[in-house]
Amino acid sequence: MGTGLLRQWLPRSSRRLHTAGVKARQRRGDIWVPQCISNNAAQPDNSTVHLINAGFVYQPNAGVFHFLPLGLRVLEKIERLVDRHMRSVGASKAALSSLSRQSLWQKSGRLSAGGELFRLRDRSRVDWLLAPTHEEEFTEMVRHGGTLRTSTQLRLYQIGRKYRDELRPRGGLLRGKEFIMKDLYTFDRTPEAALATYDEIRAAYRNFFDELGLPYAEARADSGTMGGSLSHEYHFPDDQGEDTVIVCSNCEHARNVEFVPTLARSITKLPNKRAQALADAASSTTVSRDFISEDRSTLVRVLVSKNGKSDTEAKSSVNTHVVKAALFGHAEVDTGIQEEAARKIFLSNPSLSQEGEKDGIGRRRRIIYLLDKSVDFEHFLAGFEPDESVGEVEAWAMHSSPDRESGASPIDLLIPSKGDVCPSCKTGVLSVQNSIEIGHTFHLGTRYSSKFNLVYLAEQSKLPTLYQMGCHGIGVSRLVAAAARLRAPTGKEKSWSLQWPKVIAPYHVTVIGSTESPDQIQASHEMYDALESTQTKHFIEYPVKYHVKYHVKYHVKYRVKYRVKYHVDHPIEHYRYIERYQFDVHSSHIFDICIRFDHTVVTDDAAVEMINSLYASIREVVEAYEALPLPVFKADFFRYLILLARGGIYSDIDTRALKSALKWLPSGYDRSTVGLVAGIEADPDRPDWAEWYARRVQLCQWTIQAKVGHPVLVDVVAAITEETLDMKKKNMLTKGEEPQKSVMEFTGPGIWTDAVFNYFNNPDYFDVRSRTSNVSYSDFFSITQPKQMGDVVILPITSFSPGVGHMGSKATSNPMAFVKHAFKGSWKSHG
Repeated sequence: MGTGLLRQWLPRSSRRLHTAGVKARQRRGDIWVPQCISNNAAQPDNSTVHLINAGFVYQPNAGVFHFLPLGLRVLEKIERLVDRHMRSVGASKAALSSLSRQSLWQKSGRLSAGGELFRLRDRSRVDWLLAPTHEEEFTEMVRHGGTLRTSTQLRLYQIGRKYRDELRPRGGLLRGKEFIMKDLYTFDRTPEAALATYDEIRAAYRNFFDELGLPYAEARADSGTMGGSLSHEYHFPDDQGEDTVIVCSNCEHARNVEFVPTLARSITKLPNKRAQALADAASSTTVSRDFISEDRSTLVRVLVSKNGKSDTEAKSSVNTHVVKAALFGHAEVDTGIQEEAARKIFLSNPSLSQEGEKDGIGRRRRIIYLLDKSVDFEHFLAGFEPDESVGEVEAWAMHSSPDRESGASPIDLLIPSKGDVCPSCKTGVLSVQNSIEIGHTFHLGTRYSSKFNLVYLAEQSKLPTLYQMGCHGIGVSRLVAAAARLRAPTGKEKSWSLQWPKVIAPYHVTVIGSTESPDQIQASHEMYDALESTQTKHFIEYPVKYHVKYHVKYHVKYRVKYRVKYHVDHPIEHYRYIERYQFDVHSSHIFDICIRFDHTVVTDDAAVEMINSLYASIREVVEAYEALPLPVFKADFFRYLILLARGGIYSDIDTRALKSALKWLPSGYDRSTVGLVAGIEADPDRPDWAEWYARRVQLCQWTIQAKVGHPVLVDVVAAITEETLDMKKKNMLTKGEEPQKSVMEFTGPGIWTDAVFNYFNNPDYFDVRSRTSNVSYSDFFSITQPKQMGDVVILPITSFSPGVGHMGSKATSNPMAFVKHAFKGSWKSHG
C-alpha cells in the first residue's frame, strides 16, 4: 500500500519538466540587481558604499546589512574557499545555534566583560545571549560528546552569523551589529601538539590568503579578552584602517602596534618625596607624561628622551599599550584621562597624597616612575633627592632590567616610526601601515578547558589532564568589504567598478547575445555552452533591441553610480584643441572668478589618455571615440564622457566666467537635490527657427554642470557610442571628412537637448502617470529664472548666452548672467 502510494507521487517521464543532464542557461535578467543608493555621502570612499551602490548589499539600518544576489555569490565563494582550506587541515564542519546560554559565559568569566553582548530572556526566564563567538559552546559540547576518548586531537569549525551590540557601528560591513565569521576550535592533549596545530593552522591561513590573491600581512598580536599567550592577526593594508601593523623590511618581524612583547623590567623603591616636587625628575633631555590608575590611587609618570623633539611631540610619541603592559600587576592604567586631569585627581586628596595614609579600601597613594630604555636608571636615581619638608609619598621606579630573561625585551615606550631600526634583526627598517584585520589565530592553552573541566586521562599517570585549545577566526563578511575596498580604484576614478579577485568574483564572463536572427541566438548559446566546460562563472543576456547601446548603458550604470545627494565636486574641465587652435586661457577670467575650483585644461592628446583610462573596461566607448572622424565630434563626446566619470563642470576654453559657479543656483535651492545644471542656448520665437537651430528650445553644451553618473549623461554617451559604431560598421565614417549626419544632431546640442527631455519623460525617474502630457519645449519658453524639474535645473538664456541681442537674452551685467561664450568657433577651421 505504501509503495503504491509512493508510485503515484512519481512523475511520469512524459511529464518531466527538465531533461537530465541539461542545465538552464543563466540570464542576466534572472539576477536581481536593485538600484540601491547609499545615503552615506560623508564617506564616499567607504567600500560598503560601493557595495550598496553596485547592488551587492542593502542596508536597512545602521550596522545591519542584507546580502543581495551578487553579494551572496561573493560571500558563498569565500565560504567555499574557506571550506577547502579547513578540510586541508582535517577540520570537520558544524553549525551551532546563535543562541548561547548566559550561564556558560558566567562560567568562563566573560559575561561580566561583555559590554557589547546582545542579551535576552525567554518566557521561562532563562537568560540567553546572541553569540559573538562560540568558545564556551564548543568546549561544553565537546566535553559532553566524549569524542576525544579515542583521539588525540579534534578540529571543529563553523561559518555562521555572530552578533555584537556596537554602540556606534562604523565602516559598514567592517564593524556592524551582525557579521559572518569562520571560527575553528582545536583540541590537543599536550602543549607541544597544540603549538604544532597552531603552526599548521597558520600555514593554512597563509595558503588561503595567497589563493585569494590580495596583499596581506601576518602580524604578532595581543590576545586581549580571548586569553592565551600566543596569537597572530592577518591584515589587509588600508590607509583608513583602524589597526596599525609594524613590518620589518629584512626579517619576519611583524606585529600589531598594540602587541607588547614580554618586558624585562625591574621595580625599585625610591626615597620619599612630596608630590608637588615630582616635576623636577624630568631633565632638559627628557620629558615626562602622567597617567593615573583606574582606582585613582597611583600616578604613573612616564619618562622618555626627547631625541630632538619638542615636549609635545615627545609626549605624543608615548606608546600607551606598552605603558599598560609594563604596569600590569602593579596598576591598571587609565590611558583615557588627560595628563593635567590625571595630576589634579591624584593631588586632590592631600591627606592621602602627602601623608602616605591608606584610603578606605586599603590602597596606598603612590607614584611609579616608568623609565624608557633610553633613560639611564642610575643617572635618574642619582638626581632623585628626597624632600622631607612636606610629608611623604610612596615612590617607585620601574626600569629595564639588566638581567633579561630569554626573549624578554627592554622597556621601549615610544611608538614605532617609519624608518626605525628593526628590534629583531637590527639591520632592517620598519614600515608602519594602517590596516584592516580580517583574521586572527589564538593559542588558548587551558583558558577554557579549565573552566569547563575538559580533560582526558594521561597515559602514564592516568590522571585527568586538561586539553590544550586554540581558536582561529576569519571575518567572512568582513572579507567582502575589505576585498572591495582594497581593489577599488582611488582618486578621481573612485566611483568606478568593483574589481574582485577572480577566485571570489560573482561572475567572470558576460555573453552578450543578439536576437536579430536565429543564427546569432545559436552562436551565443554555443559560446555560453562552451564556457560550461571551463571554470568560469558566466551568464547570458539578450538585449531587447540594440545590444551595443544596452551593453554600454548597463556597464556605465554599474560602474558609475549616480548619487544625487552627493555634493558637486569642484573640478572645471576646459577642452582645448592644441594643434591648430591657440587661445590665451588667462583671458577667459574663469580661473580668477572660480577660485575655489580645481581647473584642468585638457588638450586633445590628454583627452585621449583620459578616455582610455576612465573607460578602459568599456571598450565600445573608447572605440567610438577613436572612430569619430573630426575633432569637433570628439570634443563634443569628450565633455559628456568626462562629466559622466568625474562630475563637476565642463566649460569650453573660450568661455568667460561672469560670476562664480557657486552663485548659479539661488540661495533657496537645496543643492543636494540637484544633479544636473544646463542652460538654454536658443529660444527662437520665429517660424524659421529650424534653419538656424537644432531644436525649438535648444540647450547649450559649452558649459554644463553635473554630478557623477547622471542618467542624462549615461543616455547620451550610450546613444553616441551606438550610432558611431553602427556607422563605422557600415563604412560611413572617413577620417577628416564630415559624415552625413551633422554635428548639431550627431554629438552636438540636438542630441544633448533630446537626452534631457527624454529624461524628463522617463517613467523610471519621474511619475509620468500624474501628468496630462509629456514635458516639452513649451514648458521652457521664455523663462527668466532657473526652473527645476526633478534633479535637473534649466537656466534661462541669459545665464550662459548673455548679450546675444535677441531671443530674450539680457546684457552681461544682468544678475542672471553667469558665463559668456566667445564663439571662437575653433572647430570651423579644422572641421
